[in-house]
Amino acid sequence: MAEPTNDVWIPSPGEPCYITGLADCFELALASGDFPPFERLLVLLDDQRAILAMVPEPDPFLVAGPGHARGPAVIRPVAATLLLTHGSVEMPSTDPMEVHWFAVMRDSHARQGVELIDWIVIDVTTGNYRSLALASDGP
Repeated sequence: MAEPTNDVWIPSPGEPCYITGLADCFELALASGDFPPFERLLVLLDDQRAILAMVPEPDPFLVAGPGHARGPAVIRPVAATLLLTHGSVEMPSTDPMEVHWFAVMRDSHARQGVELIDWIVIDVTTGNYRSLALASDGP
């Protein structure tokens, strides 16, 4: 497992990037192949769903508590998140533990006033992707 880092990727202020729905989540997941290598990537979004920051190998406390995120990259409160992770994606089945942890994280985020839009598992070996939002309760 990769260790948490202090790296934070911040989009250019003049060119905001928005994650407005599942299509944007998958578009970012597909583009993530061009990013530096990561096992987990937490995307922090503001209330307009503009990307505030992307945090590779985030500290578990940040993943569990994005509503409490502070620092130079977080210039506005975090209103939503997207999590991208690498793992095995066996098609068409879904790992029940992944769906369970997605529900736990979504509830934890909601108690902080933050929406967990999706958790997308990327299988770099097969090229398959899995949306845990779709696996847990559909679109």
